[in-house]
Amino acid sequence: WQLSRQGRQCWLRLSRSLGGEITPRLVAEELWEQARALQQAEPSAPAPAFPRLLSRSPWHGAYRQAMDQALHLVGDNQLRKLVLAVRQQLQLEAPLDPQLLLKGLRQRHRGSCRFLWGLADGGDLVGASPERLLAVRQGQLRCDALAGTASQHQPPEQLLQSSKDRHEHELVVEAITAVLQQQGLVPRQPRHPRLASHGPLHHLHTPITASLAGQAPLALAAALHPPPAVAGLPRREAMAWLRQLEPFERGA
Repeated sequence: WQLSRQGRQCWLRLSRSLGGEITPRLVAEELWEQARALQQAEPSAPAPAFPRLLSRSPWHGAYRQAMDQALHLVGDNQLRKLVLAVRQQLQLEAPLDPQLLLKGLRQRHRGSCRFLWGLADGGDLVGASPERLLAVRQGQLRCDALAGTASQHQPPEQLLQSSKDRHEHELVVEAITAVLQQQGLVPRQPRHPRLASHGPLHHLHTPITASLAGQAPLALAAALHPPPAVAGLPRREAMAWLRQLEPFERGA
């Protein structure tokens, strides 16, 4: 199931895979029963307090080594951009309700896409992303080029005038527009980025639009993912280096 909200409207989408003995009629009956159960459900009790943090695993050493290698690759012109991730394990004194994390992200990262996915192994994937890969409405495609970030404690003009952040942002804009052109689209975007604030951070943001001419949105999403803002450039080479420098799988 997927719960989404826009403004004051909410949608709950229930889905089920077909195959074997799972027929469309059986799925329709199951979804109908689940919808009825939700309508009759009582309000849930308030979420418990966030459990106390007992310890956290170190991460600076491994990240420093990976960062040094990334700087060498960029400085040696083997890569134009590489975005590293950090993994840290936290030990809590009690099990954590993932809805507490989602609630905290909703309060701290307004305007971003917050998500909570239950995984097959019993775990949960929780996060908040300010970047929209693509959206399609009435035949119009929109992508968000988001790169160049600073704390909200810094003056916004400082980010807009930063040559380093502007350069990184231009790389992302160029990469997205190149992919769209390869898919037969004619992308349009403003000449200069604007400022977008999500939670405690400012980002440089350029909206990119295009008129669809029969292209499938999911095929476009596959062509755009992963965007340079979370992987690097060139994408294939950056992904190969990330598999070497990050000894873990991101996300699910």
